[in-house]
Amino acid sequence: MAAGLSTIFVALVLALVVIGFASVQAGFSATSQRYNGWVTSYDPSTKVLGVYGGQGEKTFDVSKAARNRPLQADESVRVWYTDRNGQMVATSIDAADNYMGARIGTGEKG
Repeated sequence: MAAGLSTIFVALVLALVVIGFASVQAGFSATSQRYNGWVTSYDPSTKVLGVYGGQGEKTFDVSKAARNRPLQADESVRVWYTDRNGQMVATSIDAADNYMGARIGTGEKG
């Protein structure tokens, strides 16, 4: 009985290792990251959102992202995303006035 359980355990561990390796090869990151900034652009045909924040301009694929409301230029946003082969794919976008404080270069609030 113990030998049978160890064989099953080893098979399960190997299966998980193979699945983990396959997802790394596919370029999927299991961790979600956050980026705060202001909306600089949005292209509805490609569903690409431009956001300027503390690390400069970043672009996100927002084709499958949940949003709390429609986005507007210069609006403060928090983007949750995963990195897939260097492409930042947004999973959620929250628009709010207070994520970034003052607009860069203007001294204006939110």
